[in-house]
Parts: sequence; C-alpha cells; structure tokens
Amino acid sequence: MALTDLASYIDASPNAHITLLKWCRDSKGVPHQFLVLNVELLTPDSGRRALWLRLDRRSHRDATPSQLLSSTSASADTATLSEFEQPLFNGEQHRLEVQTTFMTPPPLETLRDLLFIVMHESSKYKVIHENCMFFCSVIYEDLVSLGKGWNFLGAPNKYSMSLGPEARARIRARRRTYVFIPPFLPRLSLLSLRPCSL
Repeated sequence: MALTDLASYIDASPNAHITLLKWCRDSKGVPHQFLVLNVELLTPDSGRRALWLRLDRRSHRDATPSQLLSSTSASADTATLSEFEQPLFNGEQHRLEVQTTFMTPPPLETLRDLLFIVMHESSKYKVIHENCMFFCSVIYEDLVSLGKGWNFLGAPNKYSMSLGPEARARIRARRRTYVFIPPFLPRLSLLSLRPCSL
C-alpha cells in the first residue's frame, strides 16, 4: 500500500490511538532496530479492535557500498500492519529493548504527521547518524512526549537519542508548526504499508 493510502487509512480511522510502543533489536546478524506499536481502533458498533504496526528504516536495497558510506542512498522507511503481533517478526529472533505504555494514548494521526516530517528532513540513509536507531529514537521521543509514556521495560540509551542532531533539530522545529497536506511528490512513496493477513 502506497503512502497516500496509508494516510487515507489513518484519516478513515480518526478514533485510532497508539497504546503501546516496543523498541526492538534483531538478535542475530546486523543489529537492526525497529518499532512495534499497538493501535486501538473504535469499531462502528462502538467496540474496540487492536492492530499491530511495525516501523523500520533500512538503506535502499539497490544502494551500493559507496553510496552507503557517502550517505547518498535514499532511506527505505516502511510500515507493516498486522492483526497479530508475531507475524511482524517474520520468525526472526529479536530482543525487546524498551516497552512503553501511554497514559494518554497519542492519536494515530500524530504518527502520520511525524513520518511525513521525518521523510522530508531525513530522506537519506546515513550509516552513522541517520540509521535505524535514529529513526526509532525520533519516533519514540515524539510519541512519549505527547502520550506521557511510562517505560515498563528498559530505557533508550543516550547515544541513540543523540544521533543525527541536525536532522533531529529540523524535525523538532517542523513538528511544532506542522499542518498535514496529502503528498503528491513521488519521493514520498518511499514509505509503504505492507499489510499482513487481516
């Protein structure tokens, strides 16, 4: 699903809120980090339905080693939606770094706005400064500040929260004044929603 479809999905779910955030790390191979969010939606019959959303940042699959080292590779930021949590891990071992519950669950629309800003202000994958850890830390920082997050497990280390200081400052500045406008630029399609079985 394209990013415009993701925005449409969120717009069609105005009562959806993020109740839980998990910051995870792969246990084997390259220490890739990613976020898993629990989203609660109100159904038409006034019931509640829970969905799970995984967010990743990786380098573009066609990036060459020289592009990665020179930070000229586009970032491939993706979201995967599932009715259940386990399919999001693709059977791979992972370690839970941080688990945060929100006392004031932030609206899902908040995440939509933040992802658009991140894609504008940090469109390149930078191995050292704007990598998967940076991506996770920016989203974590924003959602926790809005949702009054309470860490039930762990806490992000200072290093991860200090990555990409220039891009982080731009994101914070735009976050304070951002108004969502549906995207039409092709480069914004880098974020895709790959639905699991729903």
